[in-house]
Amino acid sequence: LIVCCSHEAAELWYASSRDQDKLLNNDSNITILPCDTGPNGYLELKHLLFQLKTKFGIHSLMVEGGSHILSSFVQPENLVDCICVTIAPKILGSQGLPAFTTRHEAQRGPSNHNDKIGLFEFRDVQWIPMGNDSILLARCDQ
Repeated sequence: LIVCCSHEAAELWYASSRDQDKLLNNDSNITILPCDTGPNGYLELKHLLFQLKTKFGIHSLMVEGGSHILSSFVQPENLVDCICVTIAPKILGSQGLPAFTTRHEAQRGPSNHNDKIGLFEFRDVQWIPMGNDSILLARCDQ
């Protein structure tokens, strides 16, 4: 399954594929899934998750990414039911990296004041030590 970030991207992928006839053949194991984008150009994640569930029977998805990817699943609507966060005793960069950011923060860069982006509350919290690191497992309150 190849998820394309827009219908236009899927069309370009088909047009540029050297093996287009093979890929469109019913015997192919490759499926192209074009997805909707919002007015801001970002992928409509709710639409993507709906398609994964209804067309492919996918009921669970693990998302691994940085603060912008993870934040997009939490804001503006919470599409997350549980989290697994690895916390390491390391700071990346001169000021560290935020675990979650708003799109506004990503566009304007870091600031000296805290934006109120909402409070994330968790239940069924487990802390698992792994050497010097810790893993936080928790369910999100909806």
